Order: sequence, then structure tokens, then C-alpha cells
Amino acid sequence: MQFKASANLGAGCGILAMIIGSTTATSGPELFPFGSAAWFVGWALLIWGCVNYARWKGYSGWFGLMGYLLVPGLIILACFPNRRRQTTIRGCESQPCAETNALAEQDRESGRRYLLTLLPAALLFVAIGGFVASAQSNIDPREWKVVAPPGAGFEALMPGAPEIEQGTQETAAGKVEVQMFASKPSGRKELFAIVAIQFPREIGAQPDGAEKLLELGQKNVVDACRGKVQSKKPIDLRGVPGWELEVLTAGGAIVKSRVFATQGRLFQLTVHVSRFRLASADVQKFFDAFQVSTETSTASGRADD
Repeated sequence: MQFKASANLGAGCGILAMIIGSTTATSGPELFPFGSAAWFVGWALLIWGCVNYARWKGYSGWFGLMGYLLVPGLIILACFPNRRRQTTIRGCESQPCAETNALAEQDRESGRRYLLTLLPAALLFVAIGGFVASAQSNIDPREWKVVAPPGAGFEALMPGAPEIEQGTQETAAGKVEVQMFASKPSGRKELFAIVAIQFPREIGAQPDGAEKLLELGQKNVVDACRGKVQSKKPIDLRGVPGWELEVLTAGGAIVKSRVFATQGRLFQLTVHVSRFRLASADVQKFFDAFQVSTETSTASGRADD
């Protein structure tokens, strides 16, 4: 019967699409929108499969709304008694009875009206899509400000005037000077931060000085996030060695960071944004605009010689 075939196709393909969509959405922030869309398409197919499953068992297609409960809804429908089978057992197929006639009349009715069962899912998809599109929108270009603090050793672009904190930090090399620059774009729960740490110059001049500073920078980022490193790759900023890190926090968020080491100086760039904003133009703009000041990089080059 067509209802049974449509039910199997809708439910089977729907569950498969939801699994693929869920896997895709969690594979990376750039794939999140595509994975979410695939998941919603799968959900719609599952609901339509439930509509046809209910009709095949002799019930109104409106019971397909059970599909909003996902697999548990499908299981609930499976527990409904099969009216068609019951009419067969009672011998109504050979001699049409009132129940058989009622089912036949119901089968002849168009199933188009049951497309309304998909309306809530469509509205939810549009609402979430609108929210994601709004959240992914770029920061107003007018908010970006050049940040080049005297003596900090860097130049950068940050969304808005940063708040500045200065202090000292106890390390294996003794107390070091720390400067933190943090800014929050207006209307967003996001944070862009740069930490500049000044060490004794002899530390950076050691053969493995830059590597040790980078390891310290990674530890600082991980400790601040209370998380663990998800990915790590070496990068280079015009001869200045660095690492790009993605850290999974205890709360399940992903923090993206870059650390660079010059002679006696460590820079930590950290971005706290939602997962689907990690690959945004704003994050890339923040990272790409960062430059080590001329005097700092020159000193580093002389130390390497």
C-alpha cells in the first residue's frame, strides 16, 4: 500500500538525514548552518513519514504530529492497534463492512491538508535561521579601532576601545609584567582580548626560548578557559613563531587563540564567540590585523642571529 511505502521512505530517510545533519553540524563552525538545515529537512521527512504511518494503520493523518517527538513519537505510533489488520481478522475484507467502507473513504481523501503538520517545523526553521543569520552578521566596521599602546610591542585592530589591565604574574622565571587589552562589541556577548607579557630578554635569547614561551602561552590560555586543547597548529607572523589553538571549555564552548613569542615577549590573542562565529570575517580580521611592532621583531631577529 502507498501509505506504508511512504511511511517507510519518510521515516527512514528522515532519521538518516537527521544523523548526517547532526554529525555535519558538529564537525566545525563553518558547517553548522548546512548541518542544521539537513537536520531540519530530516525532521520534516520524519513527520511526513509519521503522517503516512498513521494513515496506513487506519488513523487520521493528524496523528503524524507525533513526529515532533522524534523517534519516541514514532514508537508511540507503532503501539497503536492496526485497524486495517483488525478488519481483516474479522473478515471484513471479503464482505465489506462499515469499518472497511470508512477506511476506504478516508484513503480516498487528499493528504495535502496534512502538509499543515509541517508548518510548526517550517516556522521554527525560519526563526532559528533568522537568529543564526543575525548572530553571524559582522561587527559594524565603524567599531574597529587601531590599538597600538606605547611600549606594548604590538599593533592591532579591536572592536571598540579596549579596557586595559596591568599587573604582574608569577612564573618560573620570576615576576613578569602583564598587560591585558579586552574589548566587547556593542550588543554582542563576545570578547576579543590581547595579553602582552614581558619577560627578561635573556629568556627569549635562549636556543629554545621561543618554544618555552609558546608553551607558557598555551598553558595560560587553557588555564584561563578551564578547558583542554582541541586543535593546535604552528603559524608564522613575518618571522615571529606562533601557535593557533582551539580550546574546549568546561561549558562546551570553543575558544580560538593565537600565541606568538619574540625575544622576551609573549602575545596571546583570544576570541570568545559562539561556535558558528569562529570562522567569521570578524575573527579573521582580528587575527590578521595583529602585528608585532618593528622594534620588537627587529630585536627578535638579532637574537636569532
